[in-house]
Amino acid sequence: MPPITVLIIALIALLVGFLLGWLVEWRIDLAYWRSYFKDAEEEAASQRVIELQARPAPLELPPAGQELLLNTLREQVAQRDADLATLRGTIEQLGASEGRWREREAELLEDARRLRAEVEALTEAKAEAEAEWRHELARREGQWQESKEAELAGLRAELERLKAQAAEARLQAEREAAALRAQTEQQWQSRHAGEVSALRAENERLAAQLAAVERRFASYKLNHPATLAEIPGIGGKIEEALRRAGIHTYSDLAARTPDELQALLDPPKWRKLDFEDWIAQARRLAQEEV
Repeated sequence: MPPITVLIIALIALLVGFLLGWLVEWRIDLAYWRSYFKDAEEEAASQRVIELQARPAPLELPPAGQELLLNTLREQVAQRDADLATLRGTIEQLGASEGRWREREAELLEDARRLRAEVEALTEAKAEAEAEWRHELARREGQWQESKEAELAGLRAELERLKAQAAEARLQAEREAAALRAQTEQQWQSRHAGEVSALRAENERLAAQLAAVERRFASYKLNHPATLAEIPGIGGKIEEALRRAGIHTYSDLAARTPDELQALLDPPKWRKLDFEDWIAQARRLAQEEV
């Protein structure tokens, strides 16, 4: 439903509610004033009856006085009749106005009923449009899902086929490489058997020399430990603790982890030690040392 239609319907409903409230208030006021005039008239009549009952017996007046009294009473009765006629006219006018307002109330109620029917029709049309739109959306989404699933199935099948081809090609290449390697190695060994024996003997001799050098280097490290205190953050006490833990060189320190150093040194909680920076600097110094 367009927003302008909703706004117009809301304004019309507000106007109808305002007029209905005003009519209800007017009818309440009319009923109140009717009862007020009726009670006032009944009270005046009761008061006159009480006054007549309480009035003492008339005194004997001369004819002129009696005539004056009668004229006065006639004037009061005429005034009362005029007031009653005025009140009756006012009541008749209110009744006529009430009839007109009842007709207007009926018209407004009919307009309200018509507007309510239009609102219901618009609401029903909106619901039908939304249902149709949802149905169309669901249909298109289902078609798209089906096409996507079919496309994915095709892609999966193509992927599996390519994987099978790749695996087969890999196996064929491995078999050919193994055969070629075996053939090449056999040919090379048959051609260079003497060279291979000489190379193996040289390799064993170099391995023995390397083992001797490593033993001498290990002995040198034990007798000439690195100055670990050159690393910022490591003092004399920490260096002694590291040596007691078997860390004598920068390489030994670089081979450790922060957790291992934390477990070996066990510093108090308030003391913050940057083990990662120590390891990084020890790694750099070990490379320079090499």
